[in-house]
Amino acid sequence: MASTTVPSRAMTARPGPTTNRAVPRSPADESSRGRLPADATSRACTCDPVLADALTQTWRRWRRLIASEIRPLGLTPAQARALRAVTGAGPLRMAELAAELDVVPRSATSMVDALADAGLVARHADPSDRRSVMVAATVTGKDLVGRLDDARCRAAEALFAQLQAPEREQLLVLLRSVADSAIPSGTDGAIRSGAPTPPATRTPS
Repeated sequence: MASTTVPSRAMTARPGPTTNRAVPRSPADESSRGRLPADATSRACTCDPVLADALTQTWRRWRRLIASEIRPLGLTPAQARALRAVTGAGPLRMAELAAELDVVPRSATSMVDALADAGLVARHADPSDRRSVMVAATVTGKDLVGRLDDARCRAAEALFAQLQAPEREQLLVLLRSVADSAIPSGTDGAIRSGAPTPPATRTPS
């Protein structure tokens, strides 16, 4: 009579009951997990949030003023700044323009497309590198920059109308001090020299 071999089953030990115990974490553990004790957070932040809020509100008001002033010229604040950059620095490669505006190359390309369609800038090949494209302001674009400067002046006058001359000079010193401060190590390119990061776009006119 033939015998049948039955595969043997490995005996598996059943885990015993476990007890959920809260293991205390050290401050180093909390820091590594992105959570700091309340006292450590308060020590790390020494800036008055009211100051940051005031700066943000001022930024937004400036954007509204400058957008209102240049709207009749058919440009957005970002396009106006791109045109002023190309006019002031002379012909620029697309990568150079993106770096000047502190935007990604794709955004710079969109701005140049709009300006080129309006006849304000022109593209041409880079003589030193045929693979690169240079962007230069046209005569029409250069003429428009003067009107943009007038629009910026009107917007600035509206923004600082309530300040007397000595107060404006003091504000200028303070703003330059903030703008010229060193970029903290570890921050990305979106935060530059202590300047605020706008909610929607990064570059005013």
